Amino acid sequence: MSKIILYGQIGIGTAIPRGALDINRPTTNTMGLVLPTNANVNNIINPLGTSVVPGTIIYDSTNDCVRLYQGTNKWSNCLSDSSCATIVLDCSGATHTGMLTSGTAASANVFTIISYTGGDGSSYNAQSIGSTGVTGLTATLPAGTLANGNGSLTYTITGTPSSAGTASFAINIGGQTCTITRNVVSGAGSISTLDCVGANHIGTLTSQIAASGVSSVISYTGGNGGSHNGQTIMSTGVTGLTATLAAGNFAIGTGTVIYNITGTPSSAGTASFAINIGGQTCIITRNIVANPNPPQPDLTTNCKGILLDSKPVGSVINTTINGVAVTGTYLQNDFYKNDSYTTPSTACGVGANLIPSNTPGYTTHLFAARGQASITGTIRIKFNNPVTNLKAYEFLDSPGSSVQYTFRKDGVIVYPTIQYTSTGCPTSYTVTNGSSILVRTNSGVSRYGAGMVFNMGGVWFDDITIVKTSAGTVGLEYQNYLAMCLGDVK
Repeated sequence: MSKIILYGQIGIGTAIPRGALDINRPTTNTMGLVLPTNANVNNIINPLGTSVVPGTIIYDSTNDCVRLYQGTNKWSNCLSDSSCATIVLDCSGATHTGMLTSGTAASANVFTIISYTGGDGSSYNAQSIGSTGVTGLTATLPAGTLANGNGSLTYTITGTPSSAGTASFAINIGGQTCTITRNVVSGAGSISTLDCVGANHIGTLTSQIAASGVSSVISYTGGNGGSHNGQTIMSTGVTGLTATLAAGNFAIGTGTVIYNITGTPSSAGTASFAINIGGQTCIITRNIVANPNPPQPDLTTNCKGILLDSKPVGSVINTTINGVAVTGTYLQNDFYKNDSYTTPSTACGVGANLIPSNTPGYTTHLFAARGQASITGTIRIKFNNPVTNLKAYEFLDSPGSSVQYTFRKDGVIVYPTIQYTSTGCPTSYTVTNGSSILVRTNSGVSRYGAGMVFNMGGVWFDDITIVKTSAGTVGLEYQNYLAMCLGDVK
């Protein structure tokens, strides 16, 4: 048996075909080509039993147009300008179900439903679209078939949004594109660990100098991407500083929080800040180095350090000033008296702030000289560390009284700056700087009209000698009081 294979062209209405198939009459063509017709492209089959061959053409009687099979289970939209409607996606009017929260995995009921018109009954493949903007999310559409006419597509949203904001998904189906957006809200931020011990401390802090460019960077783990309100923390130990964390969002996983430190440290030592953020607590500490330059006099009428008690000779003070330990020994105290005076004078507008009458042990803070005519006494206190900013409140002095201050450091007389604070009678005293500082009451000041706060600082000293003299009239009793506050220690 033999087999003969012929190759050629087919001409219908013509003897000279111009292609594999030529349907034309030599003169006039009044008849057209009638394509296979079907109401649904999904009904089309390959007679050989395999898939429909790409390039297959039919007439879609439902949409009144010609359709072309493009392969991979996809039929084209209408190829003619007939009434065949092109699919239109309504992303702007999409229906969104469920809520998305930063740092929290999307629940099983988060969907976006997109309506469309002009469906052609064609099938489409599954889609998986990653989010942009806010990342970490995926919109998934299973494979399916478009309706003939109107219909909808349901995308399931999964994953964990990286932050709050807007997540966008680029949709492309049926030859049409659009973008759907989902809002991601901030959840309550939380972290698993907070490493205060390993914090990175930036900048140097010096006592009595305003902080500049100082911060502490603390690492954390287990962040959920949620928000926090920030934190403002006042320092303890060495006071005067503030650590501030601005509001924001935790990262997902590991990250850092930055506390900016501002203010002026009151002294040398250690400043501590109690951190409480994202459900975790710890303490960071910053070292405050000593200022080589002692602070200038504190001109307020408040005691920012410690009030010195009137104690008998040989007594010892063990205390701290702004977190720094200091010891003082009373070498002399002629003004150690048990006096019943209980209300501080406020002559010249000062007094009540320095040593208010409700201070526990009020009378123990007064160095009292009480008697007739001229009274002279000496107070001397020796400290183990250099100190400064002695604030002395003198009141109920007799006219013509005086107080002489002598300051020494390592046995050598030093001369601090002295300034007074008053609002009512700033001319009632004269100040003379010599080998010592002499503060004298003018003779015209009445017995109860002399009350001023003197502020002495600007140099370090470790030995204070005070000689107080009251000038009175024989037969009259005078009360002379001195209250003292020590503000800084090196």
